[in-house]
Amino acid sequence: MNPIFSVWFKPKSTAKYVIENKSKNYSIILLILASYATTLNGLQESGFTEDRSLILVTFLILISGPIFGLIGFFVGSWLYTLVGKWMNGSGTLHDMRKAIGLTAIPNLFMLPIIMVFILIYGDQFFQRPAWGEYSSLPLGASLLLSLITLIITTWNIVITSKTIGVVHNFSSWKGLGVSLVIGISIAILLIPVIFIIIGLSFI
Repeated sequence: MNPIFSVWFKPKSTAKYVIENKSKNYSIILLILASYATTLNGLQESGFTEDRSLILVTFLILISGPIFGLIGFFVGSWLYTLVGKWMNGSGTLHDMRKAIGLTAIPNLFMLPIIMVFILIYGDQFFQRPAWGEYSSLPLGASLLLSLITLIITTWNIVITSKTIGVVHNFSSWKGLGVSLVIGISIAILLIPVIFIIIGLSFI
């Protein structure tokens, strides 16, 4: 079984296979590679390349993979395990660390897609849209990338929910609940920080 392909259609059996046959290093590699897609997608139309040299931009992007990948591995697996246990799950941190890499596979498939857009549009991919414009990219290209991102994100939610369910020996719906609890909790914690940053910017 090749988890990179089987997880799309058999996420539960793939999760069981990974727990039994793969090591945590497999998850780390997948999360690091997928983090590049997440970073590049997040930098789209952010103006990140403005007033920065190509060397600096490349360096910052290259180091982002290991940093965010390892954060996702250690913090993500710990949170999925902890919250899952609160919801009467029986999973262990050891198994979660072996399985969590599956949640990165959808984003891994985004990487070559984003690279194609960057090769075609270059610095335009990162430029902020002009005032009143929907996107800095041509409308068709922007809508296509948004649609692909939506599909990948939806499938990521499905795979994550089922993976958490397998590790904790409960339903995929409870797995979705774990993700929602974590996501909402992080959002609540970040809201005051965002308001503080906005407030400081006006000082």
